[in-house]
Amino acid sequence: MRRLILLLLLCVSALSLVAQSDSVIEPDEPDPHLNWIGHLVNIHADHLSELSSSVYYHSIKLEVIVTADGRVEYAHAVEGPKELFSQAEAIEMVRRFKPFHKDGKRVKALITDHVMILPPEQPGPKQPFPDVKDWNSLRFALERPPWYCEGCEAYRLEIRGDGTVIFEGESSAAFHARNEIPDPHIHGKYQGTISRQQVADLLEKFREADYFSLKDKYAMPATDLEEINTSLTVDSKTKKVLDYGGLEVGMPEAVTALEIAMDEAALAAFRAQGLSKQADRLAGEIARRH
Repeated sequence: MRRLILLLLLCVSALSLVAQSDSVIEPDEPDPHLNWIGHLVNIHADHLSELSSSVYYHSIKLEVIVTADGRVEYAHAVEGPKELFSQAEAIEMVRRFKPFHKDGKRVKALITDHVMILPPEQPGPKQPFPDVKDWNSLRFALERPPWYCEGCEAYRLEIRGDGTVIFEGESSAAFHARNEIPDPHIHGKYQGTISRQQVADLLEKFREADYFSLKDKYAMPATDLEEINTSLTVDSKTKKVLDYGGLEVGMPEAVTALEIAMDEAALAAFRAQGLSKQADRLAGEIARRH
């Protein structure tokens, strides 16, 4: 009988430990969006101000449970235009996250997440995407000028058809004003390389985005946003796109994906050179802008 009782107690204890390990808790990570993995899908809706809610919303707020391996187990919309709740929940259910932690251990996490509500995408006049005749003429460029965000990197980036990557970082406008360079910071000029295949993959992303058919500028009427300039030169033809809060005025999401793709090319070049400090800093910037 004692042996049976002891066995039952052990079973109860084991079940209790399993229940505790599977419990849902609030993680230590303060900003769940930094754990996002992959491209984020958003809602594009006409006439946002005419949605049934009396409040103008830019997003749907959801209560979400994320498993210890980063899969969404449950998503419930709690705030925003109700007619978009089911769409937001469907989008959230296929999102993926880096594992959340509590006291250094992976946990099933209860988080608050948001699905953005954006206006319909607005490409420009249809233009043919040029074929590359001379790969040495190929130039991808990305510029994030200094602005008043002390924690944000400012830099220029060029990727050439032969795989050369040139990165030039400078301190933000706020630090310029005080003649300071924060640490860590990707300050100075760096040159590295990526493979020809990586260049070809990047070009294909621009082709899929129909880059030459985009508008030249997607800008909000504001003065305190981050400016991002991209360009692509193929042989003698150059296309430039200005992103200044562009998603809020109909810029296709593919443009943001291209900006990140160029950042990731620079990240690959840093890692190939063994520049781990610069790579980690740039990886943090990519996560922030995801």
